[in-house]
Parts: sequence; C-alpha cells; structure tokens
Amino acid sequence: MTEARITVNGRQASIAPAPAHTTVLDFLRERGLTGTKEGCAEGECGACSVLVARPGVHKPTDWVAVNACLVPVAALDGQEVSPAPGPVPEPAPEPEPAPVAVPPALVAHARKVADDYRARTGYPIDADTLRSRLGVPPLMAAAIAAQLT
Repeated sequence: MTEARITVNGRQASIAPAPAHTTVLDFLRERGLTGTKEGCAEGECGACSVLVARPGVHKPTDWVAVNACLVPVAALDGQEVSPAPGPVPEPAPEPEPAPVAVPPALVAHARKVADDYRARTGYPIDADTLRSRLGVPPLMAAAIAAQLT
C-alpha cells in the first residue's frame, strides 16, 4: 500500500501521521502555513478556503475552492492544494513602449543643438546630453536621437 500524500504549494507532504479526523485546515496550520484562517469552523464564512487542483475541462487544471475546516485531509490524498494566498500567477510580460511621436519642429531644433555641440566639442552629442539640453523625457530623447543619426 502506498503512503497517503498531498501536494501543498508544489511540495509533497505525507498525510500518514495525521489522525483520521484531521481537517485540511489543521494539517496546514500544523505545518506552519498560517495564511488559511479559521473563522466559523462551519464552512459558512470562507476564511478557511483553499484551492484544490482538479482535472480541467477546457484547460489542464481547474482550481476549485473548498472549505478547509470541513474537508478531512485524507480526502485529498494525491491531490494538489494551494492555501492562501493561492498559487503565484505567472508575471505578465512587460508591455512594449508605445512609439514616441516627435514633432518635426523639435527634431529640427534638436538637430541644431546637436550640430552646435559637435562644432564646439568635435564629438557627436549623446542621448543624455541631448535630453538635458532639450528638457525632454528619456524615451522622447531616445526617439529624437534615433532620428538624428
């Protein structure tokens, strides 16, 4: 006979030492996972809700909320449980910055500033110097510098 196990936050844990009447809530709190709270101990308030992975219909896994104060931990043998605060979602990718529209008059002024800088120093103007001379935000300075080359 195989040992009864439960997966909690991606880590396997043995259920075997837990008495038969141990609830999921008690099992989690005995292991130091105190994010799931006991409220009414009757399943009315939802403070003890945990997510249990079930095979999904349209996706690999559906997460179903259950009252941890009512469900015996042995009933979740072989299941995956995610107590509060829940599974950590994948971070959303950073959105691409929108292209910066640079007015033609500003590009013409920037070209004059860049030409004056080159005449005085003998070097092309860098984006930081251009930004400080024009008083524009970094993204706009980069867009202007790209148009000057």
